Amino acid sequence: MSDRPLASSRADQRWFDYSEGSQLSPAVTAEGGYPLESMAAGFVRSEAGHRFAWDCPNEETLYIVEGRAEITGNGHTAVAEAGEFIYMPKGVYLEYYFPIETLTVWVASPRSVVEGVVADLEAGEHR
Repeated sequence: MSDRPLASSRADQRWFDYSEGSQLSPAVTAEGGYPLESMAAGFVRSEAGHRFAWDCPNEETLYIVEGRAEITGNGHTAVAEAGEFIYMPKGVYLEYYFPIETLTVWVASPRSVVEGVVADLEAGEHR
């Protein structure tokens, strides 16, 4: 655990193809040198019309920086636009839809799930 604030700079950002039409940048992770105990954070940018689905293995929150996100799980759709949040619970099958080009900030817990995804991205194995 850190005893001081730490900043992530744009120069440190690495972007990975996350799914077709989407890129992920893990900005605040243990791999980046942050002594995190329970969470990770980063950015996702999605093209207009991008859709993907997955079983959410961890709790996540998305902050919509610009654009719009529509996320459906258990028959309920949450919609958020710039300046708003969407919370995704652990263990729920989610369908994501970005009707317009969208930039989000994600925060996820536990960090161990995110570390696995980042390792797969770095190895070119995540899809």
